[in-house]
Parts: sequence; structure tokens; C-alpha cells
Amino acid sequence: DPYTNYIQPGELESYMNYITGSYSGVGISYQKEEEGFRIKRVENNSPAQQAGLEVEDLVTKINNISVLEYTEEMLTNTLGTPNVTSELTVVKKDGSVVSVSVTATEINMESVVVKELEAGIKYIRLTQFDNDTGKEFTDAVALACTENCKGLVIDLRNNGGGYENQATIVADTILPEGTIAYSEDKYGNEISRTVSDANEIKVPVVLLVNQNSASASEYVTGAFRDFNKGKIIGTKTYGKGVGQITYSFDDNSGITLTVARYFTPSGDCIHGVGITPDIVVELSEEYKNAALDDIPFEKDLQLQKAIEELKK
Repeated sequence: DPYTNYIQPGELESYMNYITGSYSGVGISYQKEEEGFRIKRVENNSPAQQAGLEVEDLVTKINNISVLEYTEEMLTNTLGTPNVTSELTVVKKDGSVVSVSVTATEINMESVVVKELEAGIKYIRLTQFDNDTGKEFTDAVALACTENCKGLVIDLRNNGGGYENQATIVADTILPEGTIAYSEDKYGNEISRTVSDANEIKVPVVLLVNQNSASASEYVTGAFRDFNKGKIIGTKTYGKGVGQITYSFDDNSGITLTVARYFTPSGDCIHGVGITPDIVVELSEEYKNAALDDIPFEKDLQLQKAIEELKK
């Protein structure tokens, strides 16, 4: 089973930080380049944002030492230890060089992004299902579905999954009353069933998925499809319909163990198969594997199609 894995000593904390969406740090994600680290994401309300760091800033030095001399362990110790302050040398987008002071703290990553695409059409993207995605999503829906909201795009592209209970909250918020999903053990015995109440999103909804939409994303997508809640647009999903639990050991190692197989409300198990959208739309080769934030709006053919369908 490819989803049952041993987590090496010392790596469990990093794995759990990813799953829970919280970690100690300054609030940036970056990409290594020849001259330093290019910032690709800045978390809201993080020390990095408060210090004025921005996406596409280039960090060349940390505490007057070239970042290229830092190992991953050194970076974690320097930027990931609570209450430790570091001086970053940063090349801004306009070419100016500034010194920025940041102090590491506990970071809670935002897993939900909400914005208005155009008049009356709102957009909510879920990057993963961490331990507070459900609340973030319900808050985002409350913000988006105001009186002037005529349609909603929910984006699960590149969302590799996370916690089932958070996916349940998201599906419950979207869908009317009924079964969201159920699971069985290896003997075919039902071990869980999740249901939605009668409350649902009232405006037209389109769901975006792609080849990297997996696990908890497919849990939501399968229910969305079976309820016939709206159009699904994009490319076929990954095809992970099994769930794991994680055991931890004293040496900070652990194991993720597959314990259940999931089924959509209609009894369909998408494991190894995936979910084919109602409308298949491919991105150009240039952007097929790109981060969503790196795709220009006018080049995002899947999002353009979602807007077109909502207008219908």
C-alpha cells in the first residue's frame, strides 16, 4: 500500500505541521535560485508580512551569511525557532536592497482564499484540509455569499487532501441534506458515515479540480457530483479513496497506516480511478503543473470556463 509509510526519526514534527497547517517560523514559502531564495508566499498576519516582505522578494543573506551556505537544518534552526530574531538581506522587485528584521513565532497557515472575480461572481480556493479549514471555509462563504453574490467558484485544484472531518464541514456547508460519504474496513464492514444537514449554498456553484485534487478533495467532489449540485470543471482527479491514521513514537518517528476505503453517496469508490469532470478543460503545457498563483488570470482556461458556466 503506497499510502502506508514509516516516517523517519526527526521528520514527524514537520509532517504533522504540514497536516495541521501550523508551524513555528516567520511565515514564508520560498524557491531556491542561484542567487538566493525567492519568496513565493507570505502568510497573512505573519512576522514576514508585518516586516514588509512580499512575494517575489529575493532573500540573499540571513544574519550576513549567504543563504546558499545554509543547510535545511540550519534554516529550520534559524527561522523556525520561536522568539529568535534574524536579519534578512532582501532584494526587492524594483532592485533596491533592504535589511529586514523578523522574529519567528507560531504560524497558522490560511488554507482558504476568498476574492471577487467580477461583479457578482465570488471565488473560494481551498489549498488543503488542515485542522481549521472547516471554520475558514464557512467564514469565507458567509463573506462571499452576500446580497450581491450571483455565483460561486470553489477551487480544489492542487489540493492534496487532509483531515476528513474538515472536508465533512466543507461538504456540509455546500450541500443539502443527505449522505456525504461512508467508509468500510478491509472486511467490507461500514465503519463511518457522514451526513449533511438541510442548509446549503443557495447560489449557483461551479467546482474546479485537476490531477492534483486528491483524497479529501475527492471526498468533497464525489458528494458534489452525486448531489448534482453544479458543474465540475477541469481535469480528472488523482484517485485516492483511502484514509490513514498516524501513530507516533518516542523518537519523533511515526507511521501512517491505511485503515479505510471511502465511497461517494451513490456507492462509488474512486480509488485508483479518480473523478472525471463534467467539462474537461486542459491548461496549456506552460501552466499545466504550475502553482495556481503563477497562472495569469487570462491564461487560466479552467477558471475562465467556470465563469462562463456560472453566467449561463
